[in-house]
Amino acid sequence: GRKGFPASRRFRARCSLSRPSRRCVLQGMTVNEEVPGNGQAAATSAEAVEFDVFFGGMSKAFAASFFITLLLGAVATFTATDFSMDKDKIIAYYGFFNPCLVFDHYPAKALAMAGMGFFLVIGLLFSVMFFVYVYLERRLTTTVWSGIIVSMVTIAHLLFINVFTVNLYPETRRLHGIAADGDAAFSMAAVHEHSMPAADIAAVELHTKFYILWLVAEIVLMLHISGKFFADGQRHWKFWLYSSICVFGAGFHALAMLVMVLQNRPKVDWYFKETMASPVQYAIVYIDARTGSSLWGWLPVMFYRYLFSTGTGLKFKFSLERSEDDDDLGRVEPGLWFGRSWACVAGILALGGIFTPMWIENSTTTFKIVEAMRSKPFGYIAAPVYLACVVYLTMSVALTTVQQRLLNGKTSWPLVWAGMTLCFSTFACVLIVLEEEHFTKYFYATSWASAAAWILILNNLRGRLQLAVTYVVAMVLVLLAVVFVELWFLYYVYLALLVCVRFVSVHESQMFLSVTIIDDPDEAKFRLLHGR
Repeated sequence: GRKGFPASRRFRARCSLSRPSRRCVLQGMTVNEEVPGNGQAAATSAEAVEFDVFFGGMSKAFAASFFITLLLGAVATFTATDFSMDKDKIIAYYGFFNPCLVFDHYPAKALAMAGMGFFLVIGLLFSVMFFVYVYLERRLTTTVWSGIIVSMVTIAHLLFINVFTVNLYPETRRLHGIAADGDAAFSMAAVHEHSMPAADIAAVELHTKFYILWLVAEIVLMLHISGKFFADGQRHWKFWLYSSICVFGAGFHALAMLVMVLQNRPKVDWYFKETMASPVQYAIVYIDARTGSSLWGWLPVMFYRYLFSTGTGLKFKFSLERSEDDDDLGRVEPGLWFGRSWACVAGILALGGIFTPMWIENSTTTFKIVEAMRSKPFGYIAAPVYLACVVYLTMSVALTTVQQRLLNGKTSWPLVWAGMTLCFSTFACVLIVLEEEHFTKYFYATSWASAAAWILILNNLRGRLQLAVTYVVAMVLVLLAVVFVELWFLYYVYLALLVCVRFVSVHESQMFLSVTIIDDPDEAKFRLLHGR
């Protein structure tokens, strides 16, 4: 068959069962499953499973996840919160409406954090995919440099979740230093007469600094990708115009935001009202004001990934036997990944006992040790690391499903559904960092139940059900003891068992991965941008 389908059709599911290779295309990802030459699936195993992932599909998913989250956050903010233009801290600090304010008010904040979490995960996967793309070109120095860039971008993406960890509206300072049940009225005029309380200024600036860090990382990746295309011979004027607009807008937006938070006071108190001490800072603010980069400079971050043509991507091939080709990347051990991800989660929670008393009274958290993720500054490290663990867990679950497909010759749908439930519920547990939330215990219960189901189904397929049942029963007993007998050391017994999950998730059989670059000119929707 052809290497790919037109962009307008790539997002439809297609399967052909009459050929030696079964091919499925869904959401910008092509899945090829090699079967014996007569076109019938093997009775016990499949030869290989392939995934064709295109940069164009990833770019669309990245932008779409942000704008959908922005829309849902706006609807929730204006309908389900006590939002007021006169009492919003972002408006009080900057003096104008900012789209991010629809992410700050609870309960819209919980919805926004979940949506932005998916947005960040897609960005992380795009960065990893780009690194693999560079690695396959077999240029050592370029690969090392790309690895450094992608590592910095990954850290910044994970830290961006702290935009939600910072609580702009604690119950004691709901309305700029005025208690939520106070009689005093607050308005924009009051901001000009009286400075915002120092605690509110610090919260807004910390909130902004995490955003600036993410924005700078995106600019660095933007420059790196543009530089790679330049090194590969891209000289078309449309490419340079597009890249220049993206870098200029995002760059001056980031610089202007940095200058604003460096003043240590609300923007409305000094912006073009007094002479700035630094001429460099004044030049940045002036250019930003004349070009309006603060209003539109965040948009290039959503679209610069379109520098990749829609026909460019990677083909991932998984098999039970090692490939002799140069594109072989060695052995993949998803069961080991599964164990590592839970070991990292256990490590985070174990450290949490140092920062927060586990026996504190809190009706919103049944598993008290998780409360540590709300404490500051520990939460600023714990939340990003937890998000990284969720990404690692999701990859391990997906690859384990592929491994079982190769071993058994068919897909175990109970395993698939248990894995999907496990990943989504475990991801939702990150909402514990929101001080107002009171429902994370339900996500945790769902995560644990789906993990138990995953372990039982997986080991039943492998003929090791007795070991899995023993492990799950032990976990249930310890968990019940943790909930009903509040002894601090029981938490650590539970975490120790969590680390041991690798013994019921690792499979003795090996799975191998090979990756090749896809560059189909017929798929290149943006070939004029690249001078093709």
